[in-house]
Amino acid sequence: DEGTLVPRTEPGAFIKDPQDALERVLMMVTEGKVVTNTGNTIDIVADSVCVHGDNPEAIAFTNYIRDGLTKAGVTVANFQNRK
Repeated sequence: DEGTLVPRTEPGAFIKDPQDALERVLMMVTEGKVVTNTGNTIDIVADSVCVHGDNPEAIAFTNYIRDGLTKAGVTVANFQNRK
């Protein structure tokens, strides 16, 4: 409820359903709100979305979210580390 990340060791730290993740990201982008681990809704300003790469489905998961954002009319920007 403080707007911090849930430690990976705690239940509910991972969103495993791509549709649930997309709905949450859309809420962050369009409403500036997020549902906390306790079920409350709080205001948030988010500049990026992180998908853990240690999930074997990470690429498909990310593509699903990106496609959903694009279909909803959200412009997705790619940021790459440049040296």
